[in-house]
Amino acid sequence: MWLLIYQCAGYIRVPFTLDPPIRPDGGRYYPLGFDRTDFDKIEKVVDTSGWACNGSIYNGNFWWFGLYNFGQSEIQYLIGGSLPEWQQLRELLCRIVDNKYDVSTLNENDRFNLAKLVEKGFVTIDGRKALPNFCIFSPEQHKQLEQSVFEPIVSKIADAIQNLQDDLSNYYDKTIPKHLKSYKPLLMRLAINDLGYLTTIFAFNDGKLYVPKDSRDGEFLTLMMIQ
Repeated sequence: MWLLIYQCAGYIRVPFTLDPPIRPDGGRYYPLGFDRTDFDKIEKVVDTSGWACNGSIYNGNFWWFGLYNFGQSEIQYLIGGSLPEWQQLRELLCRIVDNKYDVSTLNENDRFNLAKLVEKGFVTIDGRKALPNFCIFSPEQHKQLEQSVFEPIVSKIADAIQNLQDDLSNYYDKTIPKHLKSYKPLLMRLAINDLGYLTTIFAFNDGKLYVPKDSRDGEFLTLMMIQ
C-alpha cells in the first residue's frame, strides 16, 4: 500500500503550464526559500512530526519515495547513479532482473558487487537466484495497474480534485505578492503533488499501513522498478 498510494497520487496528472523566469545566471528556474521563524507557533492542520519527506525520486526505470522513518536511504544513490560504484550496482541489478534473477554465471567482479547488493538489502540470495526485495513490474503490468486500479480511483475523485484546485487557486490569488504572481502555477503543482505524502499519513494514522521498525525495514516499501 505504501507504494500504491504514492504511485496513484502521481497518476493524478493536473496540467500546469510553468514559465520560469530567466535568472541572472542565464538559467530558467524559480528560486525558493522557506522562512521557519514562526514555524513552531503556526497551527498545524496535519501533524507531520516524525515524518520525513524526500519526495518522489525517479530515473529511468526506478522509482522511490522516501518518507516516515526512511526519508534518507542509499536507494537515492542507486537511482541517481552519479557515482561509479552505484552505476555498477545499478547495471548489475538490471542484468539480474533481465536474466530472471539467475546469478550462477556472474564473474568475480559481479559477485563482489552482488555481495554489496545483498549487504545493502536490495536482493536476497536463494540458491542460484538473487531475488529483489522490492516491486518489479513489466511495462505491460504497470500499464494494467494504471488502467484497472488508478484510473477508476482518479475518476471517482475527479470532482474533489477540481474543487481542491479551485480552492488553491483562490488561496494563492489572495496570498501571493503581486511581484511573485508567476509562482502560482508552481505552488499549485507542488501542493497537488503533496497528495501522495498527505494521503499516506492519513492511511498510516488510520492503521491501514505496515509500520516499519526503522529505515532499513521501510526503505524498500516504496522502491519500484519497471523492466
